[in-house]
Amino acid sequence: MIYGNAVPDLTYAIGGAGLANGDALTGALATTASSTTGVGLYGITQGTLAASANYSLSYVGANLSITPRPLSVTADSQSMIYGNAASALTYVVGGAGLVNGDTLTGALATSASSTSDVGTYVIEQGALAASSNYAVGYRAGIVSVMPRAISVAAINQQRPVGTANPVFTYTLGGLGLVNADALSGALASPADTRSAMGQYPILRGTLAATANYTLAYLPGVLTVVGDSQPGAATFVETTAPDEFIATLDTEDLVSLLYQPVSPPAVAQCAAASGGPCTLLPTAANLPSGRWLSFRSQ
Repeated sequence: MIYGNAVPDLTYAIGGAGLANGDALTGALATTASSTTGVGLYGITQGTLAASANYSLSYVGANLSITPRPLSVTADSQSMIYGNAASALTYVVGGAGLVNGDTLTGALATSASSTSDVGTYVIEQGALAASSNYAVGYRAGIVSVMPRAISVAAINQQRPVGTANPVFTYTLGGLGLVNADALSGALASPADTRSAMGQYPILRGTLAATANYTLAYLPGVLTVVGDSQPGAATFVETTAPDEFIATLDTEDLVSLLYQPVSPPAVAQCAAASGGPCTLLPTAANLPSGRWLSFRSQ
């Protein structure tokens, strides 16, 4: 019989001269084996089996064999994000199942951990075991380590026209970097020292993460502006494309023609202080080149 099952009916064969006249034996054979008895051999005794006084009964015993109960354990496959702790490994018990309040001991095992690279890792039986009353068949599962989602947002920057681009910086978002990982490469922009005033995108460039991450990038803006000029606050800016308003220092309104980016022509203005007087244009002003400098006449 299989461990955990009910004891089958104990049967026998009658030999010798046999029963006569319609006689029958009474009672039943017996054994100490039961559904809770462990794997092994158990004697089948005569028990209460008997014949009438008209017979001389001799009994030859036998054994009841209890065999291991077939049990299957199937590991549950699961996924985890790179850098996160591995979840508890679980399983499903099948086959004939556990009986008599029995439980498995130990736990499944895997080499996957919070530092494991993206990929698949086998879930092994590990120390998971049943008693000798069971024959365990194990089916492995898989832990899939998935890429960690991060985001990079470029920080908007500004620089004077004709100068080198600054070092582009960014903020890191999403689930963030783990395990002391770092990004490689750098952000970039098509703007260079020859670029006119205006706005230029800050691109991802060579900035990259390892294959353990998925990187979403949000571009920034580099604004190229004119050179700063001392005393520029003495002039009032205007969004008009071809003029500016002088201050009380000059008490003049000077009309300026369109100035090419390079080289700018010299425009004239009257300055009571004897000049020079300067123009500090806004981004919408013409020309779109470097800050213009004017001299008085």
